[in-house]
Amino acid sequence: MTPGIYLRLRREAAGLTLDEVSLVTQTVPSVCARIRGEWIAAIEQGIVPVSIDVALALQIAFPFDWDVLVKLCALQARLIDQAPPLCAICACSEQDACVEQHGGPCEWAAPALCSACAAKASPPIVPPPPVTGLAAA
Repeated sequence: MTPGIYLRLRREAAGLTLDEVSLVTQTVPSVCARIRGEWIAAIEQGIVPVSIDVALALQIAFPFDWDVLVKLCALQARLIDQAPPLCAICACSEQDACVEQHGGPCEWAAPALCSACAAKASPPIVPPPPVTGLAAA
């Protein structure tokens, strides 16, 4: 997952559109919301890299895990070779979990799938039971 895709998934998980984020983010120098929206879209598409000042501005609009963003940037730069564990649907992580319908944080339902996204799927995704005993050997 690229840093831009991660930010898009976290924005979408927060229920925000590009237009909504562009209205609450500020830039120096100041530019109109339409240009900010195009700029954020370019970041999400991987056309423009994510810088620290951009990430700071985006975190005002929606939450994301800084550690995950840094690791994804390092992965993209080939400084590390393993991606952090993320849900493939909403990009939540251990430190930035979704809130499930019962109000508690999500859990891992399967590798790369959180319990909140598994429950929202139609039909719901039921992870296989863990393998035990002789079958596990």
